[in-house]
Amino acid sequence: MPRRPWFQFHLSTCVVMMVVVGLLLWLNIRPSYEEGTFESMTYYPTIEKRGFPFTYLRKEYTTKIISDEDGLVELEWLGNNLALDVLCFCLSLLAVGVFIESPIRRSRQTEPRQ
Repeated sequence: MPRRPWFQFHLSTCVVMMVVVGLLLWLNIRPSYEEGTFESMTYYPTIEKRGFPFTYLRKEYTTKIISDEDGLVELEWLGNNLALDVLCFCLSLLAVGVFIESPIRRSRQTEPRQ
């Protein structure tokens, strides 16, 4: 059997990598909320952040306590953090692929050839 090129992965490795992609996307897209500082007694500020491990989107909302009206005060895109998130995403995926694939390849190399 001829040797496969180095960039081909086994099916089991691809399945595990798809699960890791789903987990990383979920971590990156899900919002996390924190309470802001009160400016007055009539407004309730909320800050929504998205991104893992770096926050790439930050939204600040204020809610009127008496009438429950929502208003977007500030929307901030952090492009450098988004690039770092994508880099971490790709490096994590590559590390998982190499970690899973290397024992499989080592065991194939030690098998006797016929």
